[in-house]
Amino acid sequence: MAESNVVHLPSTGWSYLGGIGDTWKNLVSMLGTWKDKTVSQEPIIELLDAARLDALYRANWVCRKVIDLPAFDTTRAWRQWSANEEQIEKLEECERKHGLQRKLMSALIKARLYGGSAMILGLDGCGDFNEELDIDDVGQDALKFVHVVSGGRRQMITAGAKVLDITSPYFGEPSYYMRSNIPTPPPPGNVDPPEQFTMSTQGATLFIHPSRVVRLVGYEYPDIELSLDPWGDSVLQPVFDAARAAGAVSSSVAAMVQECKIDIIKMKGLSELMSTRAGAQKVLDRYSNSNMAKSVVNTLLLDVEEEYERHEMHFASLDKVMTLFLLVCAAAADIPATRLLGREPAGMNATGEGDLRNYYDRLSADQEVRLTPALNRLDEVLIRSTFGERDPDIHYTWRPLWQMSDEEKSQIELRKAQAFLIDVNTGVVDPMALKRGRENNLIESGFLYPGIDAAIEEAEKAGDDENVEEQGMPNLFGQKPGGDPGMTEGQKGGGAQPFGGGGGGGGSGGLQPPQPK
Repeated sequence: MAESNVVHLPSTGWSYLGGIGDTWKNLVSMLGTWKDKTVSQEPIIELLDAARLDALYRANWVCRKVIDLPAFDTTRAWRQWSANEEQIEKLEECERKHGLQRKLMSALIKARLYGGSAMILGLDGCGDFNEELDIDDVGQDALKFVHVVSGGRRQMITAGAKVLDITSPYFGEPSYYMRSNIPTPPPPGNVDPPEQFTMSTQGATLFIHPSRVVRLVGYEYPDIELSLDPWGDSVLQPVFDAARAAGAVSSSVAAMVQECKIDIIKMKGLSELMSTRAGAQKVLDRYSNSNMAKSVVNTLLLDVEEEYERHEMHFASLDKVMTLFLLVCAAAADIPATRLLGREPAGMNATGEGDLRNYYDRLSADQEVRLTPALNRLDEVLIRSTFGERDPDIHYTWRPLWQMSDEEKSQIELRKAQAFLIDVNTGVVDPMALKRGRENNLIESGFLYPGIDAAIEEAEKAGDDENVEEQGMPNLFGQKPGGDPGMTEGQKGGGAQPFGGGGGGGGSGGLQPPQPK
């Protein structure tokens, strides 16, 4: 029989394939073999239940910020509808009526903490909760409420078996949701009971079709088909070890502070005195009085046979140790330390803007990739409930999370103005189209002239902008096509160039554009 290249190792159950492996091995140093302690390490998962998740969220500041910050940052700028002004006002009013911004943030917090949450849509005139929602049945003012409940580990709403039919549009979602419709006891003192939208008998078990629920998850399972439930993992699950280690270091440092200064006094016959109650009391009285009299200006009185020492503990590097463990928490949560810890960025000339930009870019991508598809069910109901029908031209975009400074906004507006002036000088674009485009640009920006949209509308009604094409460019921009404002007749002789400058040598005449820094 041919010799095998498998080395049978004692008791550990490991085998070594000579020259074959997915990591480095060295038979001389025995690294990567059964004698290497790291080889015996196995990954394990310590699942956090609802009680431990609640304790971490309520008692540990790092865990709470890990949950709250991304949910708050994702929803704080909210979204911008693309429609006419009247439609936008109605959609935003409907969002405010149902508190969608706040409720989405609450749903994200619950999903990140417990691994899942559900936004239940209450619709009037669209069938019962247990019936599949026909989106075409949603009429005006059909949306009555949007309620947020915890799923995942907390299970304030029970999810049914997963839909594993590959042909179903609900693949991977629960086949149903179940919730006990808890009755509200009547308030005392003749107080009017709160208004209730009864779509089911109070106290009865309420079954809800998945088409009436917006499901949000924390961290998705590797494979939803092999998972035990249709939710996800808590965001604290992979952060727990780092947060626990950081907490242990912080507690250890706090305990060390209690012993940062210790006074030591040596005396002859201490053991003999401490052996009796009376002797121990004499020792305590002796050094209590001595310690009470000791101060910056008073003298410590000692017997000739007594020795006094002071041991002090130094904390020169403990701040670096604590910072290191907190940085590991920030890395595990995928949140910049400047945002999670509120600390100044380290390093010469460091501002932390790069880290924050990457963080906001990741949240923006998450909005588009995960959040927008999840909210599609709610948005379709919202639009139909607002207008009674679906206008295909209505859509929205998420507002940018990174807020530019006034100086950055000024530089952008300056470049836009320069480009506009070049288009004016060339005369390629129709003057009226160019004017309307510039107006829209200023209205969308809102930085230079707040409220300019209302001012333009009032001016048009007053007839201040009548028959623009007949008046020509001088009345629009104060110059002729191809000429520069402020250019003299002598300067125009060399040929009009955008922003001035004579022909030939490119003289200094005419309007020179300001140069952005």
